[in-house]
Amino acid sequence: MTNKETKDLLSGTELARELNISSGRISQLITKLELSDTLIKNGNKKLIPKDTEKAIRDYFNSNSESHTTSSNSDSLIAVNEELNKRIEELIKDKESYRSDIEEQKRTIASLIQSNYLLSNKLELIEPLKDKDSDKDELINQLKDELKESQAKNNRGFWSRLFGGR
Repeated sequence: MTNKETKDLLSGTELARELNISSGRISQLITKLELSDTLIKNGNKKLIPKDTEKAIRDYFNSNSESHTTSSNSDSLIAVNEELNKRIEELIKDKESYRSDIEEQKRTIASLIQSNYLLSNKLELIEPLKDKDSDKDELINQLKDELKESQAKNNRGFWSRLFGGR
């Protein structure tokens, strides 16, 4: 064959580059499709005739489409499974947070009731304050307890909710 006749023909390496596969894969396809006899030797290169090139391209395209489809399907299934696992984790977290919030609400209600009871005790003690010094000490002690209790109850919402200080 002359140079003009082989000018438009591709080598296995060139075809592999176009198809974005290895030249070894082109050799495998040529062997698999029994097209070795159709190759044209030009110096130290073997060129692929147009009809052989078309057969290789057709085979590659038909197989890569089915491979891509199953690969995409497998990927989508894996992503779907991962998302379902993550959703389950988030639902469990949500339930856990809800129970924590309910517990904190009960704690806050208890602290409010305790503060109310201590305030009532303080109101009962105030009139006794003037009677004598022993009672004064008792009153001061109860006031200190009340102030400590109120200081605990005067913490910020988040601090009470998550147990800071």
